[in-house]
Amino acid sequence: NSSTFDVRVRRALQGEYQIEERLGQGGTATVYRARPARNNRIVAIKARPATGDEAAQRFRREIEIHRSLNHPHIAAFIDSG
Repeated sequence: NSSTFDVRVRRALQGEYQIEERLGQGGTATVYRARPARNNRIVAIKARPATGDEAAQRFRREIEIHRSLNHPHIAAFIDSG
């Protein structure tokens, strides 16, 4: 259930990020608009449910690829965890 997942994400990020809205959902992850507690920037948070080692490996690989990108038309990577 997507609303259950939304609640779990909000709880997991409580105190660090204020989730404002769900932007979209794909086959492996959900993206949220949020604001960090430490500043008033708008960020996108991509969260995936805990499913299977293969999916987790793909997600970690995506994180590493995104970290290596630097282009004005690609959102900057800030954090993972």
